[in-house]
Amino acid sequence: MAAATCNHACRYCDSELPGSSRQLVLHWRSAISLLTVFGRSGGDRNTEQEEGNEMAHEVELVIKHNRFVRETYDFDIAVLRLKTPIAFRMNVAPACLPQKDWAEATLMTQKTGIVSGFGRTHEKGRPSSTLKMLEVPYVDRNTCKLSSSFTITQNMFCAGYDANPEDACQGDSGGPHVTRFKDTYFVTGIVSWGEGCARKGKYGVYTKVTAFLKWIEKSMRAKGPAADTPASASPPH
Repeated sequence: MAAATCNHACRYCDSELPGSSRQLVLHWRSAISLLTVFGRSGGDRNTEQEEGNEMAHEVELVIKHNRFVRETYDFDIAVLRLKTPIAFRMNVAPACLPQKDWAEATLMTQKTGIVSGFGRTHEKGRPSSTLKMLEVPYVDRNTCKLSSSFTITQNMFCAGYDANPEDACQGDSGGPHVTRFKDTYFVTGIVSWGEGCARKGKYGVYTKVTAFLKWIEKSMRAKGPAADTPASASPPH
């Protein structure tokens, strides 16, 4: 899952990858695992087959948000810098980080967004070997807060179904929530946590990307080696 800048002042996030760019954005718990391995960061739709579009990139720098709260998963975001740029090619498409006010007034008032990943297909299932995509409705903030005994902060939002057995699940965390406007996809969230998967009356909880646009900009200009180390934390999801 990735994010970066391009020469049109359009920034990219999560699994929607940029060309000629080295910046990635995702939640910080995933950032640590990517630091130690070569991630399949673009073009891969099946983890069990070589399809010819896979790309491997090593992480050079990890910047996690210094206000992350492990008890609530508030400020659940990180920026990664890759050692080598990502290049556009087949099955590697961009999604823009939007302008804050416009996104909150226009994008996040749409009926649905799209979440994708290789996570479990149901709560006790196995991770998917193929990339899955799901259209999920935005959930009213009051409904979101009433649905959970956990804290829903201003840096989070809910999406998903009240009763349909469809949801992001374990293994999808760190992945993108995007919203389509006309012919362009914009990154609106990052899969963060949930109470099980697709449980009745429960929703997926996402990091609200618009709350962190200034932090992302600042982090993209950061210099220095990757210094963060893994921390133990178990999400409710």
